[in-house]
Amino acid sequence: MALHSSLTYIDDGFIKTANSWEGLISISIFAEEIVDEQFPLILKWLLHFQGKLKRPEDVFWQLFFQIDGQECEVYQVDKILYPLKESPFAATSFNPEFYPINVARNLARKFGPPHRYILVADMEQEYSLQAEQRLRFLAESRDIETNRELLVVRRFEHRTGTKAPQSFDELRNGIYRDVFEFHYHYFAVGHRIYSIKKWLQRGENTTHVQEVRKPSKHWEPMFVASASIPYHDEGLIYQYMNHLAMRWDLCAMQYKFMVADGVFNTHEGIKELRLVGGYKWQSKKQYKEGKAAAERHKARLIEMYPLTAPACIGDKPKNETATS
Repeated sequence: MALHSSLTYIDDGFIKTANSWEGLISISIFAEEIVDEQFPLILKWLLHFQGKLKRPEDVFWQLFFQIDGQECEVYQVDKILYPLKESPFAATSFNPEFYPINVARNLARKFGPPHRYILVADMEQEYSLQAEQRLRFLAESRDIETNRELLVVRRFEHRTGTKAPQSFDELRNGIYRDVFEFHYHYFAVGHRIYSIKKWLQRGENTTHVQEVRKPSKHWEPMFVASASIPYHDEGLIYQYMNHLAMRWDLCAMQYKFMVADGVFNTHEGIKELRLVGGYKWQSKKQYKEGKAAAERHKARLIEMYPLTAPACIGDKPKNETATS
């Protein structure tokens, strides 16, 4: 699993994610500004999380930042650096305009442990029981690299204060009461779970997959892929198609999106558009830069794959289907 975060954003939600995932994790953390005096605090803060992990040896950390015109010094982690209990960094200091989200994703992939498969994931997601084991079995048995398949993980969110479902039965019992499709009340078209009713009626089947054909252009699935897939476009910015573009790329390259029955994840908290409103850009300049970067990516994709890319980035047809 490849995760990303900023130094001021990471919190104990990461622990929930890491402890529910039974495989290796590579996490890349961005620090906006670094001064020498901060390094002991940074190390203590990361050790705070390391000490709460069930399998600390399975987590690989990368801290990255930008220093213009300087060489980075070598720092040793001293045994006297005990972990902190609270963050020494102000959460309000995070500026999404300067968060290089796809650089973080790519660094987590490049500097993580050797791997055949990759799940480019989000923070604060809890996984169903045996999710990593089941996905790895599917990836190997279906030979997803040769067959150019991507194993899509169904995503949900549950009400704050309620227990995250871990089994299929727990999920089915709570669906549309305490558990909803991810961003169901915020941006449903981007995270729609295809054929969910058939899945709930069918029951748990750890080896069943179904292909999603001609999804919405806004669909942004989370999936397991071969480690050989391209890296994310680092020219795209936070909150403007930075991950969606990867789905378009793989669609244009004629990868197949296969929804895996035996796994799911959940995020605590129901995000509702009527309560929080849409994303608020820091500035018009940031919005224009994000839009321009996305248009450049789309133009390159169409140039590279003129026969397949237009259908991937266009509107979905009315007869959208998901085959079993």
